[in-house]
Amino acid sequence: MTPEKKEISEIVENRFPFFEKELKEAIIDCGRLKHIEKGDLLINSGDFIKSFPLLAEGLLKIFRVDKIIMSFFYIF
Repeated sequence: MTPEKKEISEIVENRFPFFEKELKEAIIDCGRLKHIEKGDLLINSGDFIKSFPLLAEGLLKIFRVDKIIMSFFYIF
């Protein structure tokens, strides 16, 4: 197991113990660890979303920019 996968495994086990075993395994196998700084934009309006962030720590602020659900995701 790579160091990143080991860290993901620890986060999943400690932060999301209520997830089903299969879901935890899928997150560990397919997940990527990304550290985001305060004020960083995660997803911009119109972006193609091929994955969705699973927040392990901190707060996420979501902005809706129009009547169609297009949102901005910020860490704050």
